[in-house]
Amino acid sequence: MLISLIKSSACLLFFILLWLSPSFQIRINRYFDRIELFLTRNKKAVVFTTLGLYIAITLVLQFYHSIDGDEGQAWLIARDSESLGSIYTKLGYEGSPGLWHTLLFPIVKSGAPFQIIYFLNHLFAIIAVILWLRFAPFPLFVRVLFPFIHVFLLDYSLNARSYTLCFTLLFAALTLYKNYYNKWQLWSLAFFLFANTSLTATLLTCGFVLFLFLNAVVSKNKSDWKAILVIGAGILLACVQVYPPPDDLVLRLSEFKFQIPPTEITANMITGNPDLSFIIYLALIMQVMLSFKNKSALYGLLAVQMVLFFLFLFKYRGYLHNHFFLLLSVLMFLWIGDIKENKKRPTYIFLFVIFFLMVTTTVTMSLTNIKNYSGYVKEMAKFIDTKIQPDSTTFIASHPGNIGVGILPYLHTTSVYMPDDKRWGSYVIWNQQRESKIFNQDIVQNITDLSKDHPGYKNYYYLTVYEVPADSVKYYHIELLKKTTSQYLIGMGSEWQTYYLYKLPGK
Repeated sequence: MLISLIKSSACLLFFILLWLSPSFQIRINRYFDRIELFLTRNKKAVVFTTLGLYIAITLVLQFYHSIDGDEGQAWLIARDSESLGSIYTKLGYEGSPGLWHTLLFPIVKSGAPFQIIYFLNHLFAIIAVILWLRFAPFPLFVRVLFPFIHVFLLDYSLNARSYTLCFTLLFAALTLYKNYYNKWQLWSLAFFLFANTSLTATLLTCGFVLFLFLNAVVSKNKSDWKAILVIGAGILLACVQVYPPPDDLVLRLSEFKFQIPPTEITANMITGNPDLSFIIYLALIMQVMLSFKNKSALYGLLAVQMVLFFLFLFKYRGYLHNHFFLLLSVLMFLWIGDIKENKKRPTYIFLFVIFFLMVTTTVTMSLTNIKNYSGYVKEMAKFIDTKIQPDSTTFIASHPGNIGVGILPYLHTTSVYMPDDKRWGSYVIWNQQRESKIFNQDIVQNITDLSKDHPGYKNYYYLTVYEVPADSVKYYHIELLKKTTSQYLIGMGSEWQTYYLYKLPGK
């Protein structure tokens, strides 16, 4: 895209001039010093305005947010598990530690509506922003941009998953480490919890432990060794939770296989232009590497970068919310590491420019989300709940089975039948049975046989994202009750663009 190319080229040119032209660097440093002086003189107003603007924007955008499958999956696991222990037995299929599920468990069991998950997520996001604005050791011209970068504002803040909790715990842990180092029990506990929010958070925690270990070897500080034991226990706990069961789909991917080019990892994160975005990211890493006084922070950062790139390149391709942990690790080590005085301003300007590029992306993505918003999933859920009013005499089959995670949180019924793996349930179990092709929606006879194979129900329904051919609908006496569509997903060519609800023959 032309705009991405222009932004990327301008950014690279700026970085080159900043590196190679002393006079340009002096002028730019002077300019940013003036900006920082103005912001510092009005610090309270700037901080409160930033926070207020962030809250206002995210509240508005939440009205244009459709439920994400991962949101419903975690909620349904917490809702339909008998105990916390039962939750932990499922996490190997999820590939994520269970701190978020643990927090949801008492809330769900208290009978709270599903919408409370967004309030909780938004609360954690606000706390993370407050910690960042108040304690992050970066200039204000960097701090005020971070809450508005597209991945934080449009992904973490709106999608109620474990990642916003992850940011809150990380910023709390870094604040405690930097400002209250002697109270090692507090920051080590915060890192213990942080390691159990997501697998990428676990990897960042490993990098921090390496940093502590190298520091402890040099300084022989007993507090670091004690903290390593506590945080290491958190890492071990996370690893035990995500260890895949024998029938997990992950085992199919156990071999090393090229998943995604490195240019694609950084493209969506920075400017959208694959090649130039990757060069911009490498330029940032080089600038940061030159900035550290403390080699322990440098080695910790490089270790995390290599492990994350290895994960995304050869094991799990990940998505933007995973890839951003590459940049988050940079922020983490800049927060705790000692920076050379003559390198501080150029490094912070690098961060500012990259954040600024990401904020410009936020504007276009926000407008796109508002323009293309579709409540087609909620519309289908409302139709099922009000028109069909499912109860114990109602049979609803869902194919693919994970359609249910987007609809069931809004229904009074608690489960659907999943012909993929021949079971009743709400959340998805990502096991190998789901790939067995037991059920083939292209064979319409398989759909009509659902009522024969499951006798004793008053009415039979089939919910799917695959349209049944019109001639088959007529021949097999199938009735299309409801069709909901997202025009935006149609434009993207997604197979999840339309939900179909059919009434099947049989009684």
